[in-house]
This record gives sequence, structure tokens and C-alpha cells, in this order.
Amino acid sequence: MSEPRLLFKVFVPGKVRRQDNGQQGSWRAKAGYRKAWQNRVKIHLLVHRPLIGKLDPKTPKTVRLLANTFNLFDDDGLYAALKPIPDILVKCGVISSDKPLRQSGHLILRGQQIDRQQEGVTIDVREGVDL
Repeated sequence: MSEPRLLFKVFVPGKVRRQDNGQQGSWRAKAGYRKAWQNRVKIHLLVHRPLIGKLDPKTPKTVRLLANTFNLFDDDGLYAALKPIPDILVKCGVISSDKPLRQSGHLILRGQQIDRQQEGVTIDVREGVDL
């Protein structure tokens, strides 16, 4: 099969931190982290607003989130650190749900690489799902 067609790709700078229940910290700090990431993503999505307005959120999509981190996370930590991003993609109408593929029709892939000079997340959204 061929690679799903690229709809848009954007890099959102910012520190990626683990935000799960195992980490010490107040609910306020965790909520602030989520809100800050959601605001950053929303600002960077404004560039693609004309395209996003035409997208049907229910059409199957592949979303790739690639985190540039200072140190690598384990799988649970990476999921927790990137959780605010699929949430805001739902709120902005890019995807209809961030539930698993069988329930939502969307495939959300998460990856990471060490890049201490340019921390942040690359969001790559493609039309269709290719397993």
C-alpha cells in the first residue's frame, strides 16, 4: 500500500515532560502543563486553519507525534507527556476522537528522539490509515 497523503505537518517548540500519576507534583502544575501545550498547538494550527476548516474530523487519519526530548521516556511516560496534543486536535476539529483505532478510526502514533537543542513535538497528520 502507498503512504497516506500528508495533510499538514507542524513543529511545536516546548519542553516535553512526563505528566502521569507517578510523578510528584500538584494537580495545578499538571493542568498548567496541559493548558500550555494545548495553547501552543492551537497557535501553530492557525497557520493551517483554511485546510482544517475543510477537514471532516470523522474521516480516518494517521497522526504521528514525534517528540524531541532531552532524555528518552518509557512508553507510559511518552504517552502521558503527549496526551494534551491529541486532546486539542479533537477540540480543533482535526480528528473526531483520540480513542483507540477500533473506536475512533484514527491511528495515533507516538515516537521520540533525543534533540537537546530543539525540544518540542512534530505533528504530522495524514489522510487515511495504513497499517
